[in-house]
Amino acid sequence: MIKDNLIVIPFGLDWNWPADYEKQTALTLADKNIVIALLPNSGITIKNYLYNLIKKKKIIFWKKNKPHLWLFTPFYLLPLQQLRFIQKINFLIASYQLRLMIFLNKKWRKKKKLLWIFTSQFVFTPNWFGKNYFPLYDCVDFYSSPINIENQQLKEKEEMLIKKVDIVFTNSPSLYRLKKKLHPKTFQVPQGFATKLFLKKNQKNIIPRDLKKIMKPIIGFIGNIDYRIDFKLINQLAEKNPTWSFVFLGPSWNDPTTDKFLNLEKNLKNLQKNDNVFLLGRKSKNQIIRYIDNFDIGIIPYNTNYEFCKYCYPMKIFEFFARGKPVISTPIESLIPLEPYVKIAKNANEFEKGIKTILKKSWPKEYQKQQRQLAIANSWEEKIGKISQILKKEFPDKFND
Repeated sequence: MIKDNLIVIPFGLDWNWPADYEKQTALTLADKNIVIALLPNSGITIKNYLYNLIKKKKIIFWKKNKPHLWLFTPFYLLPLQQLRFIQKINFLIASYQLRLMIFLNKKWRKKKKLLWIFTSQFVFTPNWFGKNYFPLYDCVDFYSSPINIENQQLKEKEEMLIKKVDIVFTNSPSLYRLKKKLHPKTFQVPQGFATKLFLKKNQKNIIPRDLKKIMKPIIGFIGNIDYRIDFKLINQLAEKNPTWSFVFLGPSWNDPTTDKFLNLEKNLKNLQKNDNVFLLGRKSKNQIIRYIDNFDIGIIPYNTNYEFCKYCYPMKIFEFFARGKPVISTPIESLIPLEPYVKIAKNANEFEKGIKTILKKSWPKEYQKQQRQLAIANSWEEKIGKISQILKKEFPDKFND
């Protein structure tokens, strides 16, 4: 693994967001590097600052998470943070705040510096942080929008970002194929997955309280409940198979500005009309293991009519794999090569047939063994290790010890 660098990671998500690839990357890199997580979503405005001051609440801008990992919450000087151009100005100021803090630390000032970018919302950060920071793009998703204008803007911003970075890493064959056309130094690396956590044995095989009253068999999903779900598919399965229970773990996430196009609230209400559909809300990673262990089958019912779903590489596949669970998914391009350890179903009839087959026959022990091996091969340590090897090979002057 690369070591003794100072790495700045601008977070597009919150520190404790369920999709925690940014957090896990920061934690893994911090074993041998100084890592600073820049958290723009948690930025403190003047209004927040004054309110906390009046209420005598502690205000934390700079927090040490572990010996070599720091969380930086920026202070936003301009009001009206909800406006995009104000957000951009405030984030520019926050970038300079952080650069100044790094410069004032003599030990940090002398280190080689990386800018580890996950999303095109930070397209301007390579310019703002300057030539002393080596910029790389860790592409973990196919970023798109179901709204045409926004989709075009996202693609243009990503292409701009790719031109600004020195190297691009992708975590799936489909992303590699698409991004290789845009940057000559594009490489595929493992997915990144919390192997140590999900391979732990559930010694007592505890059944979570809210699962105890739910009838078996349980067909389970884990992740954000949003527009990606193929609601029509789930409704058809639930209505036709009332003796099956469909359990969804995760927060419902809705963007009010796009809901008029996506009808998420309406879809959720329709889904909950089924007596055999259960939305159990957000659970911690530790809790999720117990739920998966009590699932009979895991499902990934994404609507692949959306580009984001078609080209994504859901981390949940390895969470299911680590627990040795059978999985059925819609035809997500990156999951198709993982057959037969995941079954691909194009519609409700194929889903129903696959579920019936799995329920009738036990899931082969050999499949479970291979699933766990695939999970191990996609650990965070494997991913960061592979990225480190490539960086040392492609940029020996910068990264060789």
